[in-house]
Amino acid sequence: MKMNSSIPKSVLFDFFEGRATTMQRKMIEEWLGNPQNEVLFFQWLNEWESQHPQYMPNTERALQDFKILLDDATPPAIRPLSLEVEYNEPKVLWKKWILAASILLLLGISVVFFQRDIRYEHFQTGNAKTQTLRLSDGTVVTLNANSSLFVPRWGFAKTHRQVVLEGEAEFVVSHTSDNKRFIVQTNDDFNVEVLGTEFVMFSRKRGKKVVLNKGSVKVHYEAGKQLAMKPGDIVTYTTQNNHPELLKTQGTQPHNAWKNHQFYFDNTPLWEVAQVIEEHFGVEVVLTDSSLNQRRLSGYFKADTPKDVAETISLLLTISIEQNGQKIIIHNPSTKNL
Repeated sequence: MKMNSSIPKSVLFDFFEGRATTMQRKMIEEWLGNPQNEVLFFQWLNEWESQHPQYMPNTERALQDFKILLDDATPPAIRPLSLEVEYNEPKVLWKKWILAASILLLLGISVVFFQRDIRYEHFQTGNAKTQTLRLSDGTVVTLNANSSLFVPRWGFAKTHRQVVLEGEAEFVVSHTSDNKRFIVQTNDDFNVEVLGTEFVMFSRKRGKKVVLNKGSVKVHYEAGKQLAMKPGDIVTYTTQNNHPELLKTQGTQPHNAWKNHQFYFDNTPLWEVAQVIEEHFGVEVVLTDSSLNQRRLSGYFKADTPKDVAETISLLLTISIEQNGQKIIIHNPSTKNL
């Protein structure tokens, strides 16, 4: 069958709304067989979603439901071979059902896992690197080391502005004349909503953190819960306590010192210092003695390399630190030679 070189936008919109006919779905399936059509597909999907902001597909639930369907489904019982037509017909129908379901599943999975690469422009920083970006709405974003920002490739939606952050960044959000919301989304159920403000957001494996410099912020978490922030507030959130903690900060300097390749520690446990070093430089930090977890570090210094950090910490805490390739090993002097 000849593959369609083009397809009406209205047909895809019907497909997104679940109103496509069997013939239309077949036509879309053939059309998507050409990789060159994928960009246009996601461009029109982005346009349709911007016109239907209430549409929030639960892809994980859909995938689970499909797996349950496959687990519960059993092929028709095979009868004795008396008539070849009677035996082959249900078998062929079963195979067609499996093939059709597999195609729909693969299409759904491709939308889930590959649409970000097509729909979003990806900005990423490496070890010990920072980057400042100016978005199309005038918002300025400064990315910390080993961080990623995903920005809609074809512009923001009509109802809101949304980006996805992995890592840490400072946002100076531009206010729009139509009061369009700016949302910073993470990879899970945690996001920040603002109109125009300045804040630092941290989103890594060990938890989340939002530090508000100016304006106001709403922190959304756990499916519908929210927390309002005022200037000077800091919110921390970890999977262990399952609830955000709201504190007051004495200043923003400790939380954005990384913009100048500086580190600020205020009575910080050494195990947390180790995590900061790993996140910033992409190295492994090993504490050889459990007693080191109780040591605390206070200081404000600049470091451009892991070696700079190691030497400074060694001096401040009078401990032994060595670097072996991509690994920093911290020893307790009293036990190193035992």
